[in-house]
Amino acid sequence: MCFSTNVIERQALTISEQIIKNSIYKPVSLDIIGEKNIEIQDFIMKGNGEEISLITRVNLEINEGLQLSVEPNENGLKYAMGKISYKEYKKMQNQESRKFIWYFFAISGAFLLISWASIRWFFI
Repeated sequence: MCFSTNVIERQALTISEQIIKNSIYKPVSLDIIGEKNIEIQDFIMKGNGEEISLITRVNLEINEGLQLSVEPNENGLKYAMGKISYKEYKKMQNQESRKFIWYFFAISGAFLLISWASIRWFFI
């Protein structure tokens, strides 16, 4: 059975394309791992079948000269489409980060507790 190993890259690429197509703001460039920055025109030309690295941010121009960057995820798409404000976007990103940290510590704590209980059960 064969499956793709670049699922994260494909998801970021798909959402980035949706942000570029559906944004109420002007998409300017993309931040990509391995390359500092790539312009939207270069991205469109490069995206025709050629492999692309992980997209970390989509840079949008709000006003003349004012640029904001969003991550290629559902929250970034909502902001680019104008459904939420930038303040709400940042709040949602912070909540997701806190949730991830909480899950990490909870799973680590559960693993340590089970390990300690196993050692105590079998060796003491």
